[in-house]
Amino acid sequence: MMVRTAGRCSLCDPRATPAAHSVRANGSGLRLRSARPVTELLLAFVLASGSLTVSIDGANGPQCVVLHCAVPQFTNRIRESAHVSVFADHASMQRPGETPIFSGNAEIHVRGASSTMFIKKSFALETQDDQGRDRGVPFCGLPSESDWVIYASFSDKTFIRDALAYQLWRKMDYWAPRTKYIDFFIYTNANWQLGSATNLFDLELLGGAWDSINAAGGVDGAVHRAAVSPASVSAATTNRSTRPTDEWKEGYQGVYVLIEKIKRGKNRVNVTKLHNGDDSEPEINGGYIFKKDRLGPGEQGFRTIKTNTRFTFVEPKEKEITGAQHGWLRN
Repeated sequence: MMVRTAGRCSLCDPRATPAAHSVRANGSGLRLRSARPVTELLLAFVLASGSLTVSIDGANGPQCVVLHCAVPQFTNRIRESAHVSVFADHASMQRPGETPIFSGNAEIHVRGASSTMFIKKSFALETQDDQGRDRGVPFCGLPSESDWVIYASFSDKTFIRDALAYQLWRKMDYWAPRTKYIDFFIYTNANWQLGSATNLFDLELLGGAWDSINAAGGVDGAVHRAAVSPASVSAATTNRSTRPTDEWKEGYQGVYVLIEKIKRGKNRVNVTKLHNGDDSEPEINGGYIFKKDRLGPGEQGFRTIKTNTRFTFVEPKEKEITGAQHGWLRN
């Protein structure tokens, strides 16, 4: 196995230039280079007896996900309207007039709890139609759905722990989220006027750019929902040749892992939907989705009777589950 990285560290510096990554493994000639010896030993133990490939970059590098949003920064748990585009690689992203693989409306917010303190944030992204409703799309080539995780992998310097664990689980014929490695760009006004101030995580860079922000998105210093005009995004994309050659780099946030959000659905966790009246056998058997995690605001979760282990509800949501279903799950 070989891990190769090039460029500045995109984990620690969201302004780093895009980095190329490749990981290959097979049963013979195993060679691994990693940031941490413990990771090397663990991966060598797991991979030495078989054949497994974790693909991080294509022939021309990872796909580029470009987000335009009218706010100058994101606040935890605050959902913001945005416009998202996907380009095949860096070369196609930089070509004037290039048509993206996908372009559409979205809603985004910072994801996580303790990880929100990291300079490189993770995000939850929901693709939407023009009316703000969920819109399932085959995002970056993954099966069609509307909810996605854009994972920063800040504490994993190898970028492969989650992707590797998910792939191993799938190879054992269980469902696990599929992943794609992407280069992630964020521009905080729809027509790219801010230059270096597009970095969301260093407010000092904003300097005297507030006039430009106000003119572009009507932002007056408060973070709020703001619609992004697809027309202005399209105009900015087609007029890219009028900007400095390297300006596209200013919104670069680093290498990210695109992950399917765990949810009920035919392309995700394919379990039966529970309804309010499903309070007896066999319907009450589920499906259910629950997790062992910290509670969200206003949540109580449930504890198992035998082990007193606490879980939180995912599907059905805590506010939707009936008393009978709660009791069945707890027992």
